[in-house]
Amino acid sequence: MAENIPTIKAIEPTQDILDFKYLKELGLAELQKLTGNIWTDYNHHDPGITVLEILAYALTELGFRSQYPVEDILSNKEQMQNTLYRTEEILPSNAVTIKDYHKIILDIEGVKDAIIYPSRKFPEFKGLFAINIELYPEFDTEIKQTKIVNTIFEKLHKNRNLCETFYKISFIEHVPVIFDIDIEVNAQQNLADVYLEMYRRLTEYLAPTINFYGIDELLEQGFETDQIFTGPLLENGFVLESEFKRIDLRNKIFASDLIHFIMEIPGVVMIKKLQIRNENNEYLSWFYSVEQGKAFKINLEESSLRFFKVGKEVKLEQDMTQELKNIDLKGDSKLLYKRLTFEPVTGTNRSLSSYYSIQNDFPDVYGIGELGLLSSETLKRKGQTKQFKGYLMFFEQILANFFAQLENLASLFSIEEIANTYNSQPLNGVPGAEFVYREFVAQCMKKNMDVSDQKLMRREWKNQLDKFSVKLNAQLHDIVEDRATFYDRRNRILDHLLARMAFKYSDYRFDFDSEGLLQEALIKHKTIIATEFIQLSKGRAAAQSMLPEDLLIPGNISGLEYRIKTLLKLEGTSTEFPFDYFKNGLFLGDINSWEENLNDLSFSFANLFGDVAMDALFLYGSAKQNYQILENESKYSIQLFNSEGTLIADVLKEFLEKDAAAKLVDDICNRLIAISKLSESIQVIERILYRPHLEMKYFTFSIWLNKETIAFINDGYLTFNERNLKVQTILLSATNPNNYSFIELGNQYKILLKNNDGEVLLTSHRFFNSLPEVAKEIEELVDVFVRIEKGTLERDTHFRFYTKHYDTFNLVDNPYSFITTILIPSWPVKFQNQAYKTLLENKIREETPAHIYPDIKWVGINNMVNIVELTREYNQLLIQTPIDFEKLEQISEDLFRYFVRL
Repeated sequence: MAENIPTIKAIEPTQDILDFKYLKELGLAELQKLTGNIWTDYNHHDPGITVLEILAYALTELGFRSQYPVEDILSNKEQMQNTLYRTEEILPSNAVTIKDYHKIILDIEGVKDAIIYPSRKFPEFKGLFAINIELYPEFDTEIKQTKIVNTIFEKLHKNRNLCETFYKISFIEHVPVIFDIDIEVNAQQNLADVYLEMYRRLTEYLAPTINFYGIDELLEQGFETDQIFTGPLLENGFVLESEFKRIDLRNKIFASDLIHFIMEIPGVVMIKKLQIRNENNEYLSWFYSVEQGKAFKINLEESSLRFFKVGKEVKLEQDMTQELKNIDLKGDSKLLYKRLTFEPVTGTNRSLSSYYSIQNDFPDVYGIGELGLLSSETLKRKGQTKQFKGYLMFFEQILANFFAQLENLASLFSIEEIANTYNSQPLNGVPGAEFVYREFVAQCMKKNMDVSDQKLMRREWKNQLDKFSVKLNAQLHDIVEDRATFYDRRNRILDHLLARMAFKYSDYRFDFDSEGLLQEALIKHKTIIATEFIQLSKGRAAAQSMLPEDLLIPGNISGLEYRIKTLLKLEGTSTEFPFDYFKNGLFLGDINSWEENLNDLSFSFANLFGDVAMDALFLYGSAKQNYQILENESKYSIQLFNSEGTLIADVLKEFLEKDAAAKLVDDICNRLIAISKLSESIQVIERILYRPHLEMKYFTFSIWLNKETIAFINDGYLTFNERNLKVQTILLSATNPNNYSFIELGNQYKILLKNNDGEVLLTSHRFFNSLPEVAKEIEELVDVFVRIEKGTLERDTHFRFYTKHYDTFNLVDNPYSFITTILIPSWPVKFQNQAYKTLLENKIREETPAHIYPDIKWVGINNMVNIVELTREYNQLLIQTPIDFEKLEQISEDLFRYFVRL
């Protein structure tokens, strides 16, 4: 079966390029094909064969250099940026799973373990997590706890996923456990060693510690590099997810486990006594269990650990306090030095472009080397020599260009701006080149120099060489590569570099520019994507940091927004949105100056209103050809038309000079273009961040008799604590049949549930047609609540908790969990292209994580400003003390009105 799998066959290595004899034979074969009818003497003495031999030797040098190690060939003194990213740069990602959050917390100094779980306190919200932390004893102080909590919040908020957040960080409650252990040890055994090893094993058994590994350790265990660098990059080593199960909080300890690992301690002969006591000093038989979420901790002061040698008790002679503390610290493997990255591979700069002219290798009799010809040679002989030089330089130029291309492979595959993909270099080192370059000779003749004076010409050549080389190199560049070739090759190289990272550029391509500008724009855009690919990849599901100090940082945007901005060439960001231009309609002036001629500008629109008028102003007002300057009674006015010649608006300003009106048109166009580009962004609003707070009257519930039948729906909305109190009252009251009654409504009945004081708590959701039906329903309800009270039924299978607006969006379970509202401004010129709008919407849906619903809204200026100001005010209220929950609730209501209405 495997034999039929298609594979790419590797090219077999060949040394032909280093084989002079092979190259010469290949050249002779070609010569025979081309000149066999007129040239038959291919012996060594023939000058043509001499030329062939020297060229073959030159090719072996090119072949030799091409076989340098890749790191040498790609090394360059300019240190140009490329896509050969380091392992620790390209493989890790932001946190994606709960285990990734766990790793980030474990990486913090002082943290021994953490439990991260969906908040059970708020069953109506998904993506809301609570965290329990266990610290090492050294860090378990109030001051250090506060510092660690702040560090955890900071790191998690900088690494959280879209539509996920953290509700509460608390510390694991320790339950003291007391041991009474008598041990018989070997007579020669050091008691301190046994004591310390027992303490280490006991603490590790009660609260296991995660291991942090270095690269070398994991490679030795057989892990691949991509497996090692999965998830977020930590500061203190690598954590294996397979070990998370081992460090789960132990809520039961067994005497049999203790016996097993104590007997494994070197020097232990026998366990004479082993008893476990709880914090109330009660002896337990064979195991000790505590409720889930609590951790055991040895109570050393109350514990008794005695040693016996040959039946006699032996006392420890030294104080072991410091040694025990050292064991606690050593349990934190973060404190150990480990190699966390691969050493970067660096190459040696081999000066691959250096070229030694083949004319230096010809016998002196040819007269083309450094010695040249004797001055006594005839003019004809000198002319023939120069002619031969020029003939050879044609081939030498091609050869020298190959060396230059080899030198510049690093730039060819770089992601920086380059001017060419075919490289060339002038033949400066050819002996006697000064007599061959016509332009140089002509320049010398204009200076009335004696061009037959070799020393004079050589000196002038050296003086002019740098200047002449620049000009000659530019001419060579124009010869070897035109712009069309450059665009084609550069785009294909960038496509290759992106394809190596599994990125297909054509999926995001949208062309606005003409052909020449288009090619430049494509190269620039691909280069940006390649340059930013690390962040585009690792942070694709990352959320914006909501820490107060980060909210106004320009680069603090979500991974989704960053990908859309970069991949679709958006000019603006949500944190740099030009709100100052939109506070009172549209302000086209300079927000930093009140003297510009745009500051008092107004438009009168023709049958266009609101957002439609603003969109038309940006779409047509950004193009100069859509304006007309009209003259009336020696005054000039400006009108704006659409592409079909229909009047859009009049500029409410007149001018005495036409040039002044024309200048205003230029200013309006430039400012509209600038504002339009700044507005090219998306606002990603995570609904979970605007969830109801405990003190807001947003919470309610329903009670279900079974999976299909609703028994009661609470009337109205309560605060979180009010709802909890009402649920507790219902649980206490609903088991008593006497707390049920009914009311007659027309020919039907409804059931009332009352508390023990006779106050109505709930009214049944359904109507009943007869009293027997009422009695049956009450009987079934009492049975359900009795079983809940006894614990044979789970409360949450019959109670469903939710919040206001829960039924607003039918595509999601509730309006806060895993849903993001994405606001897109309608006025930027680019966004008014229907094809681009479709591409933008499709890419937002594709790039949004699959479990999140993107609620896309196209909004005008006024709605955009109002919504964003509400979100900012909401976040500001959250950091105030005390929080104004009444105002917070009003803002939440206003936001939802926009979300539903738009």
